[in-house]
Amino acid sequence: MTWLIAAVIAAVLCVILYVLIGEFFYHMAIDAHSKKWFLEPPKKKKQKSIEGADSYAAMRDDTRETHERELDTLYFETHEPEIWEITSCDRHALTLKGYHFPPAAPSDKWLLFFHGYASSILWSRRWIRTMSEHGYHVLAPDMRGHGLSGGDYIGMGWDERMDILAWIDHIIKEDSAARILVSGVSMGGASVLCAAGELLPDAVKCLIADCGYTSVRDILSYQLHALFRLPDMPFLYAARSAILRHAGYDIFRASAVEQLKKAEKPIMMIHGEEDKFVPFYMLEQVFAAAASKDKEMLAIPGAGHGTACCTAPDLYWEHYLAFADRYIP
Repeated sequence: MTWLIAAVIAAVLCVILYVLIGEFFYHMAIDAHSKKWFLEPPKKKKQKSIEGADSYAAMRDDTRETHERELDTLYFETHEPEIWEITSCDRHALTLKGYHFPPAAPSDKWLLFFHGYASSILWSRRWIRTMSEHGYHVLAPDMRGHGLSGGDYIGMGWDERMDILAWIDHIIKEDSAARILVSGVSMGGASVLCAAGELLPDAVKCLIADCGYTSVRDILSYQLHALFRLPDMPFLYAARSAILRHAGYDIFRASAVEQLKKAEKPIMMIHGEEDKFVPFYMLEQVFAAAASKDKEMLAIPGAGHGTACCTAPDLYWEHYLAFADRYIP
């Protein structure tokens, strides 16, 4: 009887520990309101951060990039956006908000652009300015759990793929002649890759994803090991359980690779070769998975995470704009 009691107590303690591990990782990575300390450069010797998370900050001393940031700031100081609002179509019924920047002249060209993980419209400024100057309406939503949008959790691109469809529908209601480019960077890029596998309306002419990842499971596993040197079992499995409880989506199902097998729209994928946050090797995996008849891949030498457009701006925008112009002339 003694051994049985001991076994039951041990089992209960294991379950409690499993739940606590899951809660820790959920709070750290998925809870929209927790501080994402692992994205910041270490301030102490023992403080951990994920390598490559601060690639954008590291470019602040680049002369060309300094000039581009000044132009970004000037654009935002002189262009007041309209705030648009929709309701998510899932059980959460979240209020989602986005910033609409109309072009200087009438146009039916639209860029629907999505920012990255734990970020905001500030990460979208370069695309907003560039595409606005090229005659596009630009709609840059705050993703669920970010900025002005509602939500207590981050969907890592999976639940956001359906928000993309809702924003597309909203654009079409505003402009029945709209020709839409859907694009995003980092988690926004992954959201675009996931949305590519959904049934997209004719108004969507093409998609461009910058440094998106293969799946939620893959990126969390990669960063779990990069940050803590921990294996998937039991840690990622505990996180999966907690995410299911709190957010309602399964990180083991949330796969851009599987979604891309159903993709039909023209798609371009971009990635920096020195990306350590979303590893560069994921570019070939998502590109190979895409069923789109017209697909293009662009690797940017020397670029870290989310900095492809900063590291080689001429190369980046030459290909980005050429791809967009092919389908939205």
